[in-house]
Amino acid sequence: MLILRIGRLLRFFRIARFVPNQDHLWSGIKRALAASVGFIITLCIYNFILAIGAAYLFSEIDPVRFGDPLISIYTMFKVFTIEGWYEIPDTIAANSTPLMGFIARTYFIFTVLTGGLIGLSIANAVFVDEMIMDNTNSLEDKINSFREEVKQQLEASSKTNDDNYQELLRRIDLLKETYKNE
Repeated sequence: MLILRIGRLLRFFRIARFVPNQDHLWSGIKRALAASVGFIITLCIYNFILAIGAAYLFSEIDPVRFGDPLISIYTMFKVFTIEGWYEIPDTIAANSTPLMGFIARTYFIFTVLTGGLIGLSIANAVFVDEMIMDNTNSLEDKINSFREEVKQQLEASSKTNDDNYQELLRRIDLLKETYKNE
């Protein structure tokens, strides 16, 4: 019975038909998701590589977070989302040698910078860029047609100028011949 009541919440999504340009919005979301899939897969692979490295380095020091590779992947995902990223290396540093503490802090700073800040920012940029692509496509088409028109005008002007230049050279040659004969 409780599941059926939760199903009634889905009726709330019927309000979406009152959103203006909803077809445009949904097509933008689909396009953005399609464009982001490759980068999201890359981030997942990168997370996997960093998690395996962290499990190898820190499994004996912090087995709760890095003892199992799957738990290590989840821990590194938390670091990607910048949640508790400073607590994890501090815990490792407190339970290990100063050198290992330095390695842990450096490893997690590198992870936060590359995966958390740069990686997620690029993923967000790709998503947003694809969302607004419809607006820029029409502008790009207008700019391209304008460029083509300007190019045609320049070519026509250049041809006319070449013809005028050739005529001017012919007249100069005639003048030279006239002076030679006099």
